[in-house]
Amino acid sequence: MEVAEYIHRHGFRRWYERQLIESHAYLALAFIALILLLSGIEVLGGGTSGLFYVSMLSATAVGGILMIVAWRRFTVLLARAERFAERMERFGERMGRRGEDFGRRMERFGERMERLGERMAEAF
Repeated sequence: MEVAEYIHRHGFRRWYERQLIESHAYLALAFIALILLLSGIEVLGGGTSGLFYVSMLSATAVGGILMIVAWRRFTVLLARAERFAERMERFGERMGRRGEDFGRRMERFGERMERLGERMAEAF
């Protein structure tokens, strides 16, 4: 329900842009974690002491885990945003077919509201 509330409050376009920005931030994090992983693997080859080896191994493991988590989060957010965008596109196509009729009804409703407002102003 969180997504629907956010879209209702801020609009679909803002939600979609936020999802894309957030997902690409996770992509950048995954890239940085990949660099950490690869540099850790390279440094492990020339290990000198046991403490240095353990610290590099743990940094490499953290980089690998962080990369996997960030990549999964990127793909999930991007897929969700695209799925919602496809739904909105289909909804827009359906409304486009009925858009003229809907637009005419809204114009008539607006005119009726204006007349009602004028009558109420005259009454008071």
